[in-house]
Amino acid sequence: MPVIKRVRPAFTLLELLLSLVIVALLLALTFPVFQTARRCSRIAVCTGHLRQLGLAYSLYAADYGRYPSPLQIVKQVEDRRALQCPADLAPPAQRTASSYTFRSVLPPTWERYWELPEVDGQIVLAVCNQHLERPTGRRGETVALAAPRYPYKLALRASGGVEQIHVSKIREAAVPGDRPRMARVYPGEPGYQER
Repeated sequence: MPVIKRVRPAFTLLELLLSLVIVALLLALTFPVFQTARRCSRIAVCTGHLRQLGLAYSLYAADYGRYPSPLQIVKQVEDRRALQCPADLAPPAQRTASSYTFRSVLPPTWERYWELPEVDGQIVLAVCNQHLERPTGRRGETVALAAPRYPYKLALRASGGVEQIHVSKIREAAVPGDRPRMARVYPGEPGYQER
């Protein structure tokens, strides 16, 4: 009796390559969606961190009757992750104590806010500059910064609210004193002037 060989059906090389191309094309189409979702999640986490800092400010003010200095806030926060924005891509060894920029003097009087008896709720106490997503060069290279792809800064108000402020709305003002310098004034603050 003759032996009959059964041929098992298999994929040809062409079918296998075509399926790989289709999978690669689908992945290429979904990558921008994942990048947008990751950026939105970083902004959400950063907003949560700024809200925690706002809560720390208000609890300190309730206990001591005045707002704390930025150094006191940084020292009081036990969980150091609350001081780091997830969009801060600097290596841990090169990071500062906080990714956020804390203001030291407030408009319109330009006094230190921890020395004031009361602070207007519209005053911005801290700002996150990490979400501007400006391209940077490799180490040691000088690169001109392009226009930001996400032109908003996250700002913590003295009222505890966190909001996005477009960079075009932020103004510069001269700070009087023995060491004159420029400081930023944000929309809603006393002394802010529309252009």
